[in-house]
Amino acid sequence: MRRHTVARRVVVLGVAVLILAGGSAAYAAPPERAPFTPDPTVLGPGQACDFNVEIAQEGNYTQTTFADGRFTITGSGRDTVTNLDADLSLTLRTSGKITITELVNGDQRLQASGRTVFYFFEGDQGPLGPVGEDGALYHIVGHVDETLDPDTGFTVTSFEWSGRATELCSLISP
Repeated sequence: MRRHTVARRVVVLGVAVLILAGGSAAYAAPPERAPFTPDPTVLGPGQACDFNVEIAQEGNYTQTTFADGRFTITGSGRDTVTNLDADLSLTLRTSGKITITELVNGDQRLQASGRTVFYFFEGDQGPLGPVGEDGALYHIVGHVDETLDPDTGFTVTSFEWSGRATELCSLISP
């Protein structure tokens, strides 16, 4: 199913860097911080790879929600990406920061820095342009700036990145 929350849309996690909140509303109330414990994400064939994939995270993560609506997820840990059909796994170090902001038009802007696992559905904009029917799965070390459209199930409508991207499906395929 295409409907995912932004927190599940991107498997992230990161090293904390404080950001200064803009606007007086952001200073009216202190940010709220809470532990962030992501559930494993299971994706069927065509949602990230041409086989069933599970992405499980373990580590120390914090979600911070600001009065202006932005939120960040920071921390570090490990993501284990598993081909459920062949029982092949790869464990990757993850760390960094993700910031999610609602844009004026209602879209979501996601900015990430660090080591992050991203998955893409068919039709999303990905690191190499439009994503094909099997989806895509990448570990990106660097910076990402993407726009998601919540009216279409969080389709990635814009994806820009710098750094190093490693395609993961082929690494866990027999």
